[in-house]
Amino acid sequence: MEFEEDIIHRKLSPKLIGQILSFLPTRDAVRTSVLSKKWAKNWTFITKMDIDDGLYYDESHSIQNCTRCKDECNWEFYVSDKVGFADFILCKECYIEHHVLNNNGTNLRPTELREVKVGGGKKFGEHFIKFVYKALLLTQQNNPNSSMLERFSLVIDNRHDIDHLNTWISHILKRGVKNLKIHSPFFKIPFYDSTSSYLLNSTLLEGLEFVLRMFTIINVPTNSVHFGHLKHLKLFGIFFDLSSDIFTLSLPTLKTFVIKNCDWSIGKELNVEASLLEVIFIHQDFIDLPGRSIKFNASCLKEFSYYGDGISHQINLSGCGFLSNASVKISLKECENIIPNTYCFAFQLFHHFHQVKCIKLEGSEVLTQSEVVYPVNALPELGNLIHLEIGLVSIEVVLGLLQRSPVLKTIVLKKIRMFDKERLNLAAVPECLISALQIVKFQNINGDKQELLLAEFFLEKGKMLKRMSFYIDPKLIKFESVADFIQKKVCSFKRGPSFSFFTYHKCY
Repeated sequence: MEFEEDIIHRKLSPKLIGQILSFLPTRDAVRTSVLSKKWAKNWTFITKMDIDDGLYYDESHSIQNCTRCKDECNWEFYVSDKVGFADFILCKECYIEHHVLNNNGTNLRPTELREVKVGGGKKFGEHFIKFVYKALLLTQQNNPNSSMLERFSLVIDNRHDIDHLNTWISHILKRGVKNLKIHSPFFKIPFYDSTSSYLLNSTLLEGLEFVLRMFTIINVPTNSVHFGHLKHLKLFGIFFDLSSDIFTLSLPTLKTFVIKNCDWSIGKELNVEASLLEVIFIHQDFIDLPGRSIKFNASCLKEFSYYGDGISHQINLSGCGFLSNASVKISLKECENIIPNTYCFAFQLFHHFHQVKCIKLEGSEVLTQSEVVYPVNALPELGNLIHLEIGLVSIEVVLGLLQRSPVLKTIVLKKIRMFDKERLNLAAVPECLISALQIVKFQNINGDKQELLLAEFFLEKGKMLKRMSFYIDPKLIKFESVADFIQKKVCSFKRGPSFSFFTYHKCY
């Protein structure tokens, strides 16, 4: 074994060995190196660092759920050695409110409970912090050539001193890291002004991913920031404290832009200049976010996606060009208190989709909730659209989008709200049904009246229609009987001259 180690050590340089060890989590790279005296310092040549405090995880000090109220215990909780850690956990509020507790017949008094700090534990805290400092120091000190890291990933699932976290992040940014990933979904990491400054001046970044607990504040004292090499940006839970009315992100090489529950100062506009941008993904499921304005300038978009309880941002895509195969997906949840301005923002957003070939919509009934102000028939013509998927919509949205889509070839209907047959009888036949539409698919159907009425409408009016498919709701117990019922009904309807066949499937 020692002879084999000598051969490897002679033929491979420490730098090359360090690059190989970089594929391991940093703790494993250290463990591998220290198995041999000759390899003891090879881990200091690594160019990629992956640090996860879960590897030093002390389960007895992790976030737990209270046995009584089921809430998360984010700061501290109380346990009893009398009944066991796994059987009884109490949050501080329940601990204060109850003088005597009963757990499966066992009476517990406050004096029989002990406090446990989340993220505490001497072994966990001290060992992890020392390891991070040592790793940062030695990878720079013992190997000057690796002072610039290819990648640094830090995953935090437990509470740590904010000073340590800011020191680590600032140190990594000063070393010119190319790809930086910070995950801390359970605990906030307030960025010091110095940390924000290092971040905004990290011009060598190629990938930036922050998945943080809402809201981590990043102070932006300037009106623009330029990242000349950034290709991928992913931000969760960030609040930008902007000093300028219009803040410009100049990202000339950016390919993907992903944000979730991000916000910025009231009355300020975020301007994203990214000529090579291909993918925009926005997810806002925090209903208290007020409306903000964000504008994109990109010439070759391939995909735009939006998810949320409503559209909380005024999204301006007027400076964007969509590629010929571009797709759009918008999914809005059903909720009682829809986000203010959703109707207005949705209507404005749809005006930018006249170039795309594929649109997938769920919850798009917002287009017709206020028909006088935002009617669906006032949308621009979707002249390139050939594939349309819509769900949780009204018949007005279906007919309106069909009228605006002259070359549509495929439509997928997931759920349609109840309507009167007279509404279809009075509707003008969309141009696409006469000259383009070939495939109609019904998803998650159960044989309801509105589904059959629409099927009859498409079969009778669709002069180019070739195929109609039914994907039956898998929750239905009597799948075969429902399929037979639908088959008998649709086979009795009139069909256009081009129609070929029906298909029936169980929807998974």
